[in-house]
Amino acid sequence: MRLKQGMAIGSVLLFFGGMAEASFFSDLIESMAVSITEQRDVAKAPDCELSADAALAKSIELLSDGRQAEAEDLIKSAVKTHRDDVRILFAKGVLERSRYNKVAGDVWFALARRKKDNKALSRAAWLSTQLDRGRSVDGNLAELIRLSDENPDDIYLLWLGAIQCREQSKQDDDVEIAELGRERYEMLLRKFRIGPVMLHQFYANILAETLKDYETAMEHRVLAVSMEATGWSLFGMGNTLVSMKNYEWGSAVLARAVRTNPHNAKYVNRWGDALYYLKRYEEAEEKYRKAIRLRPRKGYYWSDLGLSLDKQGNREEEMFKAYKRAVELGYDRSLGSLARCYRSGFGIEKDEKKAFELYLRYQKIYPNSSWVSRMIAECYHSGSGVERDAHKALDNFEKAVELAPDDSVALNSLAWNLVVNKDPELHDYPRAIELVKRSIALDENKYNLDTLAVAYFKNKQYDEAVKAQERIIELWKEKNPGKPVSKGKLKRLEKYRKALEDSKEAP
Repeated sequence: MRLKQGMAIGSVLLFFGGMAEASFFSDLIESMAVSITEQRDVAKAPDCELSADAALAKSIELLSDGRQAEAEDLIKSAVKTHRDDVRILFAKGVLERSRYNKVAGDVWFALARRKKDNKALSRAAWLSTQLDRGRSVDGNLAELIRLSDENPDDIYLLWLGAIQCREQSKQDDDVEIAELGRERYEMLLRKFRIGPVMLHQFYANILAETLKDYETAMEHRVLAVSMEATGWSLFGMGNTLVSMKNYEWGSAVLARAVRTNPHNAKYVNRWGDALYYLKRYEEAEEKYRKAIRLRPRKGYYWSDLGLSLDKQGNREEEMFKAYKRAVELGYDRSLGSLARCYRSGFGIEKDEKKAFELYLRYQKIYPNSSWVSRMIAECYHSGSGVERDAHKALDNFEKAVELAPDDSVALNSLAWNLVVNKDPELHDYPRAIELVKRSIALDENKYNLDTLAVAYFKNKQYDEAVKAQERIIELWKEKNPGKPVSKGKLKRLEKYRKALEDSKEAP
């Protein structure tokens, strides 16, 4: 606890030191921060018996063998003994930064910046500090990468560039920076026999969370857990397993992560996700409620709770309150769920106008959401919460497909509107048929088959309408063996067959 308090004090001092205009005042504050952190961190470390060169080389050898903790202990001793060597100070900063310890990294980078005998490392230390504060990200990251490329034999400099690629890519889910990070991590792996645990952890993060390369990420998750089976490595593995839809194993690994740290709300909530996907909704609810007790102001925990309540039935009032709280806490993704409650009267008096307003609010925040464009289109089509407008309905259905051209539901919704739009001038049966065929190719179901059958019927292709309706009935029998086909399905089939017969008899 004292170490964390010292780090925190050091961080605050460094922040204000960075803001100070007068160099003397800035130097004084940074010196205080370094003194506090250094005494907490390395004062009790043994003296280093190796030279600075030998200590640095030995640390890299240990990292190569996957022995990061030993490398960290060695560099800690080297810092104590070789206090003025910028390479040792820089290595200490990188090792801290690799463990997510931005505060401690800042302290050692502050010392490295003061040294003038290695301009590349001094500059890199400054660039990393600026990047962690979100300053001039593109330019500073590009310069850090350039410095690494100009010093290809400096392992710690290469590692810092990779770490910052991971850090900056996750801020905006930036795929371009993530790909650059993948390149840097692969360069590092080629220089190591095994590599340090945090290299595998960060590399897996960039692969799984931004690049969605789950298979490769799992290889590195396994390595990380084999080296240090602790909360963060287990959570990383469990999180990736859930993303891969391996919910049973994901739940088991996340349960183990929670046992290592039962007060980590993120671990608990993700365990709830695994249980939710396993359709164990009551258990998921219990995990979500625990996460909320640990972090009551985390909006998306409330949203997840709402989802689990929604699946249980007869919990509509609780569900509404959960979504409402999520929105109040700034979790805008729950605006759509809250709108659905108002539109359908789930847990609150039905208010279609309020629902439409929430959909518009959601669209303003997430203009590239195909789903909300479709919801707004449906409101205009049916006059739900807004005056009916056939043209605006079609425009929004078109926008939904434009935003998500491979979304089966969006394609079917647009096709259906082209068939049943309230304005006959907007009907386009041939285009509707092509759109719904694309929808069926992506995900065949009774809804898009019904659209296809109706579109064929309206387009007077009665033989194709019959085939589509027969497929609907066939699909029903496959999914509901032994159950009778509804009268409505049979009646529509009869209607299409009659139209086909009549068309044959017509002159």
